[in-house]
Amino acid sequence: MIELIFSGSTFDQKRLAKAGGLIALKPNGTVVFQFRTKAQFNQYVQLGKKKGATA
Repeated sequence: MIELIFSGSTFDQKRLAKAGGLIALKPNGTVVFQFRTKAQFNQYVQLGKKKGATA
């Protein structure tokens, strides 16, 4: 399981959904983005690079 700090950005949340990740609440109350596989995480990163190329 790969986790990233939660982002309130609509762009980040949309690419999280496209990559197959999810938003989770940890037992300590921290909200995180979770990816079950490295492939999901890699897709999330690649989708972020596309925005950087157009910015």
